[in-house]
Amino acid sequence: MMYQAQLPRKLWAEAICHAVWLKNRTPTKILGTMTPFEKLYGEKPNLAGLPEWGQITWVHNTTGSKLDAHAKRAQWVGFDYQSTHAHRIFWPEKNIISVERDIKFAQQTTSSQKQVDTIPKQVSNIQVDNVPPTPSPAILLPAPR
Repeated sequence: MMYQAQLPRKLWAEAICHAVWLKNRTPTKILGTMTPFEKLYGEKPNLAGLPEWGQITWVHNTTGSKLDAHAKRAQWVGFDYQSTHAHRIFWPEKNIISVERDIKFAQQTTSSQKQVDTIPKQVSNIQVDNVPPTPSPAILLPAPR
């Protein structure tokens, strides 16, 4: 997880906590088809929409004026264990982890998509058929007197 997310090694404890969180929500051999979470709480865990560890997030920023940016870029490193709606966020520029609630996840990409995005794209003249030409704007001049 740490290698794929390209996060610093000092976040190994966060990676292990998230791996244990995942392990408790997947079936184990000793419980048959049940998960430890299901055995403890009596309901199946819902893993729909689970973000990728280290995924880019945008955290709501309330400081500044209304003309400033209202979100800051960070990386998701797991759920907060003390709250059901809080997330643990790594701030690369500050090198710290904080607990945040008001976040949005950036579009998730797989590692194969990341490799494709780094390949330089060649620019060529592409002609598109069946598209009408854009009309030039009309210039209105006042009539001579």
